[in-house]
Amino acid sequence: MSEGDRDSNTFLGGLKQVARHGGVSALLGAAFVFAVVGGVSLNRQQSEHAEQYNRATGEEPEDPPQQIQAECVQVPRTSRTTCIIDAPIPQPDERTATADLKAQQEMADWALAMFFATGVGVLVTFAGVIYVAMTLHETRRMSAEAAKATAASETAAAAAVAANTGFVESSKRELRAYVHVAKAEILDVKAGSYPQHLLQIQNAGQTPAYNLQVAIIAAIAVTRPPFDRSKADISSPTVLGPGLIQTQSEKMIQSLNETQASDIKAGVRELYVFGEITYRDAFDTDRITRFSYRHDATGIGRGSRDMIATEHDNDAT
Repeated sequence: MSEGDRDSNTFLGGLKQVARHGGVSALLGAAFVFAVVGGVSLNRQQSEHAEQYNRATGEEPEDPPQQIQAECVQVPRTSRTTCIIDAPIPQPDERTATADLKAQQEMADWALAMFFATGVGVLVTFAGVIYVAMTLHETRRMSAEAAKATAASETAAAAAVAANTGFVESSKRELRAYVHVAKAEILDVKAGSYPQHLLQIQNAGQTPAYNLQVAIIAAIAVTRPPFDRSKADISSPTVLGPGLIQTQSEKMIQSLNETQASDIKAGVRELYVFGEITYRDAFDTDRITRFSYRHDATGIGRGSRDMIATEHDNDAT
């Protein structure tokens, strides 16, 4: 999705939110205005009714019993008590009755108005519930989007770390030292001589190999014996630079007798030269290269010096 599409979607989403929230806000505002206007009008009507009632009753005697006593004063004293008891209670005049009737009508009108006001209050409450529900829904949606964005960021960060780790490891593999036996030769493989092996140790990497040592065992046997470092000839530690070759040479401590020479020529026995090269690369990692060679039996008597690698025990870390 392009940046323009994202902006458009954001704008349209904002308009939808304004429309939804605006409808609820308009309903709340209308209810508030209705309540205020109704309250003011009710107060005004009550004031006018009180004023009309006061005008209508302003000419009436303030105390009806006093009016009765005044009328019975002219009656003889013996009959005055009976006059007071039997005297009719003064009734309100027509204006007072009219004012009371009007007040009752207005109260009925306002009772109906209060019914509608109560209905509006219910609608406002319902609108408030809807607004809260919409707000909660929007909050949850935004929380979900934030969670997705966080997960995407974490995934991107993990991918970046993995890519960086892969780059570092790839760089190490490309630049580290690789030490191996480039060539193996054997000299004087004949009866009465002391065979001598020559190993060319090469660093094929791009950084030096540190603390390099070569442990070698030479043996004449039907099958190659296992490597035992305690029985090997071990060279002194050296540093082998990238692309350089160092030669490791050693004679056997015993000469070949006729039987051994014949067995080697007949292929009954083999002359083995095997061992391991240990070193530390530029990234402070210890490495081991294992090698195993044997003399080609057909070479005896024709001056061959080459040795060939055995099928096993030629590997490296």
